[in-house]
Amino acid sequence: MAICLASRSRLLSSRLSRTKPAVIHLLSHPFIQQNTQHNAGPSHGLLPPAGLTAPDLLASRRSIATHAIAEAAAMVSLGAASSGYTFLSFTPGTAALGGLVLGIATAIKVIATGRVLGISGAVKGLINGEAAPWRFAFLSGMLVGALMLTNAFPAAFEVIPESFPLWRASLGGLLVGLGAALGNGCTSGHGICGSARLSTRSFAYTGTFMAAGMATATLTNTAAAMNVAPLAAAFAGPAAPELQLAVTAALGGLAAFAALSSAARAVRGAPSSQPSAQAQQSVPFELGSEVLAGLLFAIGLGISGMTHPSKVAGFLTVGVPSWDASLPFVMGGAVMVAAIAYQGILRFKMMSKPLFTPGFCIPTSSLIDGRLLTGGVLFGAGWGLAGMCPGPAIVAALTGDPHVLAYLGSMAGGMWLEHRLTAWQQQQAKKEQQLTQQAAQQKAMGTEAVVSAPAAASEVMEGLSSAQPVTGGASIPRLKRVESQMG
Repeated sequence: MAICLASRSRLLSSRLSRTKPAVIHLLSHPFIQQNTQHNAGPSHGLLPPAGLTAPDLLASRRSIATHAIAEAAAMVSLGAASSGYTFLSFTPGTAALGGLVLGIATAIKVIATGRVLGISGAVKGLINGEAAPWRFAFLSGMLVGALMLTNAFPAAFEVIPESFPLWRASLGGLLVGLGAALGNGCTSGHGICGSARLSTRSFAYTGTFMAAGMATATLTNTAAAMNVAPLAAAFAGPAAPELQLAVTAALGGLAAFAALSSAARAVRGAPSSQPSAQAQQSVPFELGSEVLAGLLFAIGLGISGMTHPSKVAGFLTVGVPSWDASLPFVMGGAVMVAAIAYQGILRFKMMSKPLFTPGFCIPTSSLIDGRLLTGGVLFGAGWGLAGMCPGPAIVAALTGDPHVLAYLGSMAGGMWLEHRLTAWQQQQAKKEQQLTQQAAQQKAMGTEAVVSAPAAASEVMEGLSSAQPVTGGASIPRLKRVESQMG
């Protein structure tokens, strides 16, 4: 049956080559997209089920000519379905909803703990041996959020095609790990937090990795490697499950944060005899805020479509019919919410300190150097090659997909490699500095010796000139004293 459908699809496609634009346009019609949806999947990625038949796509009333074109479109669609293609949709509303949840998580983290929400930074710290409790709390929250997605919204995940090479995912992870470590950030730390605080350094890094990602994905055709159907991405609004989950996550997260703040005030309200007791009392609430921020961030990634590598590839691969411009709405929604918190803290000084920690840890560097830009190029190349960045890969790790696991392992290896290379460079620079100092000291000692020799000689001459004729040996002792000074 599949062979018959495929041959009929090729026959109709060849006969209607003149009407190809109309067929392609019809394939992107919401009617066909809706009827090829599987497992109540999200609006940002569609994969037709194996049991789909042509009559299912021809159920609406239309003219004879339209019906003929629709039949051809149906057969082409069925051929794509039998080949395992993924159909993309342009989903700005759903992407923005996910971005809003990401922004809420970012705001909660900086208000509660004073830290930026940088996923690669949290992972890099653990790899480098900086086992601070807050890192474990934040990453644990992300895993809890991923677990919630697998139960409440399984359509947030997709199965990466088996044809997608493992080496491609591994190389992408290695480049992302190196780039994130060199540039001290990723799409969350620079792209969201840095943009929210209007950092020129973050703007430079974000622009660099976006350009490198698009160039790499386009040159290597990542969308085709992900089996994205070469059809125009049709507009699709938020589906009911996505909308419900976004509202629940946003309101629930804000309510949980308010409860944490109220509980912290109640606990710290009691008088304390020790100055450090209040800080110790805040630790559980600090870690609770980290867990909450990680959980919300994971849910936001799932809603936005960032956990679908095919959708990321659909945006980064430009110049193809399936180009999907949804992802900028993710970052736009996240930055819009996060900017309220960051600008309130930095510009309007609405808070002198975070709620649960002694002070803010917000980067202030504006240095744009070769290390930063090189990191951006490497990060973007890895992102474009694999269609994944650190956050979505961590969330998708619970699916057990070998591509995701290979990506994460290589990403950790890239961060470790950067750490070792940086340590080696610092050792070499320290050795060169020591050698330079030693050379300078030796040169200074040589100069002192050269300067002191004429002085000693002048003393000798002075002693000789002041000596009297030897009549009884009276002048000999003085000459001996001068000679002893020279020795």
